[in-house]
Amino acid sequence: MEDEQDGEWKTARNSWKRKEKPVEESEIQEGGKKKMHTSADGAEAFELEEATIGKLTSLLAVKRLGKWTVNCSQPVSQMQSWGVIKGIHTSVNVEDVKASADCGSGKLLSVTRLPWYNGGIKEESSAVKLCFAGTQCPSHIYMGFTRYAVFHFNAPPRRCYRCKRLGHLAVNCNSPLRCLVCSGPHTKDECTAEPGQEKCANCHQTHIASSKECPAIRNAAAIQKLQHSGVGFEAAKHKVMKAQTELATKAPFMC
Repeated sequence: MEDEQDGEWKTARNSWKRKEKPVEESEIQEGGKKKMHTSADGAEAFELEEATIGKLTSLLAVKRLGKWTVNCSQPVSQMQSWGVIKGIHTSVNVEDVKASADCGSGKLLSVTRLPWYNGGIKEESSAVKLCFAGTQCPSHIYMGFTRYAVFHFNAPPRRCYRCKRLGHLAVNCNSPLRCLVCSGPHTKDECTAEPGQEKCANCHQTHIASSKECPAIRNAAAIQKLQHSGVGFEAAKHKVMKAQTELATKAPFMC
């Protein structure tokens, strides 16, 4: 919750807002096309819609915004892309894959073998994740005389290992510790919950917070998939939530 007395800033994707006093335009180093917004309570926000490479460099160098010290960074999603190739035997070292891969004009940054779970036991799979420089993966790569199709890597939604909530990582989390199993204020190893007493920290249903059946995780994954196709976050969220509402409306009545 915002503290109006302290005038704290709230980050909402690429917008900054402060309740106490609007930011003067002279305090902002422009880096692209800008829109100013004023809400009913007098709060102002600015949004940078586009920027050239030169202006982006200037933006990343900004260290102060008004009287606040800031740290500007470019999202990794704007600098790298990830794909998957399949059918790479587990005996093949990933470093050998990186050394022998012919990506054409693309630049391969790293190679990681993806795991799979066999009866709850984590094992290596024949699928390999490739990280490329730039925002577009190549459609294929060659290793020797073999052509491998590159499929888009659908990353799981971010989930904090501290509070178990979605959308952020533990390194930036100040929320209380929550149990993966029951959402209690303790670690999983300290949990005494019996089967059937699970409680998800996100949807509060009877399953652990990392369950693939969790509707919150499924919705987050669906939103991410739409974002990858070019849909903005708010539009993607609205579309997913609307689909959920329509599905619930069409569901048969259960006694």
